Amino acid sequence: MSQLAFTRRGRGAPIVLLHALGSSRHSFDPIIPALAMQFDVIAIDLPGFGDSKPLPASVEPTPAALAAAVAEQLDQLGVRSPHLVGNSLGGWVALELAARCTPASVTLLAPAGLWRRNTPLYDRASLQATRWLTRHALRFLFRLVDFRLGRALVLGQTHGRPMHMTPQQARAAIRSMATCPGFEATLKATVNRRLLARAPIDAPVTVAFRLA
Repeated sequence: MSQLAFTRRGRGAPIVLLHALGSSRHSFDPIIPALAMQFDVIAIDLPGFGDSKPLPASVEPTPAALAAAVAEQLDQLGVRSPHLVGNSLGGWVALELAARCTPASVTLLAPAGLWRRNTPLYDRASLQATRWLTRHALRFLFRLVDFRLGRALVLGQTHGRPMHMTPQQARAAIRSMATCPGFEATLKATVNRRLLARAPIDAPVTVAFRLA
């Protein structure tokens, strides 16, 4: 039985928010109040991230396996045909989830898994470096993000408009990356994989990438 941590607010059609690798459901906190004015918003911690326990050791945490856990959680909540929104790894999970359900729509924000072969070396190195820094220079990073420029330097690669974040939000993002127990296993499970073509998704799909 899936027991994933989640935040649920608002009323209306269900919309499910899925975070990036090393992040948590709280990365969506700045936009949840606005979304909750029109939707039943469900922000979920993927297995091994935020407040959700990792998958059993016998289960490789591939995006498909993460999607299966999310699908089970949504079934327990009685959620049918939700709007799916995913960022990076969460986008890949959203696409895997769309193959399991009939989504109302799918919105992908810089989704992972769309590369032609395996995970690009730059992405792997960047994620591993970010993980290392948050685990070994936590206090320094916490001080640095007290400043707007510091937030841009520390979070500019992983967050849109990091200077608009509060220092508290920035520190929460750093702490999520530093403490999530599922990081290494999940990254390893994606390195030699990419999203494989499935049946067409019978719903509107939006893919957004931020230009450098």
